[in-house]
Amino acid sequence: MYAAGALVGGGNFHLVDPLEERDPPAQATAITFPKVHAVRLHTWNENSPPPNLEQFFSKVVRPIDVTSRQFDALNIDLVPSCPVKQLVPAVCKTSSPTTAPPENTTSPSRNDQLSLQRTKDLEVRLDELKIENLTAYRTIQRQPLRQGEKPQRIAYMRKFYEGLESMSQYWDCSLDQQYELPPLPSPASSVHEGDRKRQRLFHRTRKSDDSETPASLPKQKPCRKDSVMETSPRNSDEQDRLTRSSSCTPEPHPRLRYKGFRTATGRDMPETYRFNTIKGFVEQAVWPFRANIAPPRRQPLVKINHLNVPVRQSAVIHRIPSDREKARRGIIEGPIMGLQVRHELDFTANSDSRALLDQMREIGGLLQLAQERRREGRTEVRAGENKWWTTKPRFGASSDHEPLLESDADGRNDVLNVVEEVMMGRREQGASTRRAPIQRKTPVILWQELKPASEKWDPRTDYQAIGKDPASDYDEVFMVSSLNHHISVLKLTVHDAYLEYLESATSPNPAPLQQDWCQPRLQRTKWFDIFDVDERQEAFTAITDVMTYLTRELERPQRNGTMMAEVRA
Repeated sequence: MYAAGALVGGGNFHLVDPLEERDPPAQATAITFPKVHAVRLHTWNENSPPPNLEQFFSKVVRPIDVTSRQFDALNIDLVPSCPVKQLVPAVCKTSSPTTAPPENTTSPSRNDQLSLQRTKDLEVRLDELKIENLTAYRTIQRQPLRQGEKPQRIAYMRKFYEGLESMSQYWDCSLDQQYELPPLPSPASSVHEGDRKRQRLFHRTRKSDDSETPASLPKQKPCRKDSVMETSPRNSDEQDRLTRSSSCTPEPHPRLRYKGFRTATGRDMPETYRFNTIKGFVEQAVWPFRANIAPPRRQPLVKINHLNVPVRQSAVIHRIPSDREKARRGIIEGPIMGLQVRHELDFTANSDSRALLDQMREIGGLLQLAQERRREGRTEVRAGENKWWTTKPRFGASSDHEPLLESDADGRNDVLNVVEEVMMGRREQGASTRRAPIQRKTPVILWQELKPASEKWDPRTDYQAIGKDPASDYDEVFMVSSLNHHISVLKLTVHDAYLEYLESATSPNPAPLQQDWCQPRLQRTKWFDIFDVDERQEAFTAITDVMTYLTRELERPQRNGTMMAEVRA
């Protein structure tokens, strides 16, 4: 049976002893991050109308087509890295699970009990994240610890450490030691003795070959004495030179040796290693909040008027319903947050296009989450629904919905009928032994069907803007972004009128009172290194603070049937 880590880390989970001496791997991959692109912000009003976003993005066919023009058209304010305190409002800090006070009431309410239990669960996970990497690797692999180390218990963060160990073989340079050793000593006498034996064997073979001349070969003419005398000195000199070159030993080279975690470079790491590691890390941060993380069920799309732009979304965090019947049916609520794991490298100063593309992927993922959160209380209107081209029969069909084929005059229909009868007879004969094949729709039947476009919304998702203040027109969308072996928490503050213009290309009338409604604000934290013990604890605390803020209690207005009908219309 395979180990449990084989399924998590990508099938290559085995502990590498960093103190074992071995051949050095290739040079470590440089860690670079994309630079923030400065956007020229504009105010959309009657004097300066908003741009045609559909026209800008319809020309994007390849990744290299993403330029600064698309950034300027979106009009998003990109803020450099900021502390976590600026992402989460201060109103949430007093109730954060990581800073919650101990239980001091005799009869706490149900919410207090859940908060206390959540605090205990998160404290246990933080304690497991404090374990040193090598100690954690040996613990989950059940190998003996180093002298003086105490045994540790890893229950919740096991998947994370299994993936982290797999990533360490490509990225962890904390214990890299590369040095030179003198060449291995080789006895000179044995080397010269072996050369002499090979020379004697070579001369014996030459003599035996010269004595046995094949009859088929023509006899060579004898050389004159003067020609022999002229060439013999040159041959003797060459023979001496060849003898000296063959007898001398090659110059010894020093041996390069290495100690550390790495066995290859970050470029060689499979993509599943990074995704499984980050997913195991984020999953334990959101699980105490009754949330689940899973890949999106439908293709993530950003709707720009009539254009559906596919975006990258590695996983989405949803809330599990409290109703058990809904939970059994696989219904989820949200989305709450997003997770985007990217595998791009080499964000150097000369690769501005690569940095622009990476930032556009983050913005696309955030806008897609914002549009899904805006679906609360609405129903999907599919393209072509209730239109004449999806309700009226197509021109040219007969009353019994059979197509009028011109091939009747050629007698081809008779051949088709005979073939169909033969096939039906074979089906009847084999019906008792095997199941009848599935009736497939012919192109003619598909041509006759009248229906709108396929659904883009997930029917088993109860779309909700979890954490959004009902009295505010702004929504706060969060996402966890990952590059190299680092993660960062992103926050997009976007106005409802901006999302409405993005989906319908209709300017709000009347215009909102806020002047910055057309300028969404994108904030982000610094890049946290998951190999560093302190930084991964800080990243874990940042995610839990965001989850605490989004899952706080809010007084949401009750929707009756009349209001729902108005929203759906």
